[in-house]
Formats: sequence, C-alpha cells, structure tokens
Amino acid sequence: MKPDAAIAAVPGLLTTRTWYEPAVALAALKMPPDARVLAACGAGDVAFALASAGATVDAVDVRQAQVSYANLALSAVTQLPLQSVRSLFGHGHFGRRVWFYHFLRPFLDEDTRAFWDAHEDAVRGGLANQGQVERRVALMRGRALGLAVPREVVRAVASASSLSEQHAIFRTKWEGWRWRAALRMALSPVALAGAGLATPRLAGAASTYANQVAVRVQHAMATTWIAEHPNLRWALTGETDDPERGPAWLSLEGYAALRAARPRITVSHGRIADALSSPPPGGWNAFYLGDTLDELAPEAHPELLERLLAAAAPGARVASWRLARPYARPPALRARFVRDDVASAAALDAEPVPAWTGIDVETLR
Repeated sequence: MKPDAAIAAVPGLLTTRTWYEPAVALAALKMPPDARVLAACGAGDVAFALASAGATVDAVDVRQAQVSYANLALSAVTQLPLQSVRSLFGHGHFGRRVWFYHFLRPFLDEDTRAFWDAHEDAVRGGLANQGQVERRVALMRGRALGLAVPREVVRAVASASSLSEQHAIFRTKWEGWRWRAALRMALSPVALAGAGLATPRLAGAASTYANQVAVRVQHAMATTWIAEHPNLRWALTGETDDPERGPAWLSLEGYAALRAARPRITVSHGRIADALSSPPPGGWNAFYLGDTLDELAPEAHPELLERLLAAAAPGARVASWRLARPYARPPALRARFVRDDVASAAALDAEPVPAWTGIDVETLR
C-alpha cells in the first residue's frame, strides 16, 4: 500500500496503532498469575499483550469505532491465517481485503458488523494508519519535520545499523535550531488547538510541552533503536509495507499468543467510569488506563478514582500515561493511591514514544 494513501476518514476512529509500549504496561502492572485487568482499549495492542501474558482482560472504549477495530482484529486472528490478517490490516501485500472481511462477517457481533459494513472502503484500503492520530502524525511528518530536517537525514536515522550510529546522526545532523523551532511551531497551543488536541490533557501546560517533548526526543534517540521500532519508524518514514514492522500481535509469535488468549478478552463500548460500576467477583487486580485521566477535566477525576478504589482487588496496581499535566490526586484520596516512584520513573525511561512526558504507576490501598 502506498504510504498515507488518501482514504476517507473513518468517523470516530482515533487510532489504528497503540502509541503506548505494551511491554512498559506489563512491567508496570506486575500482574499476578491469572490476573483480571480492566484496560482502556484504543487500538487494542496493550489489551492484547496483557491477555497474551495470561491475564483476563476487560477492554473498554467510549468510541464504537475503536471497539469495532479491536473486535475485527480479534475475529481475524481467530479465523484467518497470519498473512491474511496482515493484509486485512494494511501490513504487507494488498491481498483480498474485502473478501477477508466478508469471510469474517458471520463471526462479528452486530455492532461491529454494522460499523464496518458502513466503512468497507476503509477495509479495502487497509486499516493501518487510518486513525485520526496517525493522520496528524503524517501531517507533522510532511510539514514540520520536512521543514526542519533533511529527508536524507530522517532516512539515515530510521535505517541506522545501530543505536550508537542513530544517536550520532541525531546529534550531528538533526538536532539544531531548525528542529527546535519546528517543534515549538508544531506543538504550540495554537497548533494543538487546530489539531483538536487542546483538551483538558494539555490545559495549563501547552506552553511548555514542546520543551518537554524535545527532551524526550533526545532520550528516545539515545535509548530506542528506531529501525527496530515499528511505530517510531513509521512516524518518521510513513512506511508500512514490511509485515514484520507492524503491531506486535501481527508477528508470528504475537499472533499465536493472541489466538490462544482470545477467550480471555472482552471488548465493550462505554466509559471506563461506567465499567467500574460492575467489577468481577473480588475486583480487578490491575488497571491500564492509557491517557484516560489526561482526557478528563480535573473536576471529573475524583469520581473516577473513587470508583477505581471500589472496584479494585486488594493491592491492585494502576498505570496511566500523561502528556504534560503534572501528577496529582485529590487530597482526600492521596493516602489510597500510593505512587510507586521507582516504577513510574522506570516506565517513563522505557517508554519510547516521546509524546508522553509522564507515566504514573500506583498501588491502591
């Protein structure tokens, strides 16, 4: 598929890639054997990784498009061979995507089937990179990055033969005043508002966000080998044709693990706050929130946090990502949310996506 092919936007589909590192969530949550986890769904990668590691996962998303995306992936993994699943989701050869979808239709729930029936053109084009986030990343790649860094330098970083070579190219040929100016422009409050990102997640912090991301980019260039990281490599180059550079669940090992874990995953449409009203017997052992707290206005936090406490098993752990808002919990709940500073720092150090400037790992009391 041609990178960033022009396909009509799929309403409500925020992302077709999970821009959180699944391995970071796994390490932060320290799940006990046979754990029960409530997870923000998104594109599904983290929920799939949690289930593949042995957990029973209840994934929730307020966007029906995301639920339909995850349910289509789960049905595809269960019913189709790996190469066909890769083709359906736009990783690898073009294949017979619409035929694959119609083969899967009888195995889909009614809402998922109705959603993709209405967006069959998106299926035909391959679903990779059709989310709103991916479109914004592609726009920034073509505009801000293109103005700041020569294309050959971007290519050299994305194809570096080692981490040390990558870091050297970044320091000598990438980093400079043009790059810093472009980053300030792309992540300014005005630009973020125009992209629809001036939500509560960046309230009060947008003016310093570009500086924080610049520091995180420096860290990523020194610690993450981009040539071997599919999301970052795609973000820089737009290439999706190598099937081995797709989501982890589309690797040979990941596909087999998810296929075996399928009975342990449910994906539901709704708010996490509402899902917390119906905990499993004994409560959830872990909560993967993604950036749920970032998306909520601060005044909505106490209710969600109180519901977390009521729905948790003893000693449950919580992992949440944030763009720029400082860590805080309501005074009345601080004693119940014990932040693991060591695990939080380790998680942020291991998270390769530089957009995230904070990860909070907590134990509930």
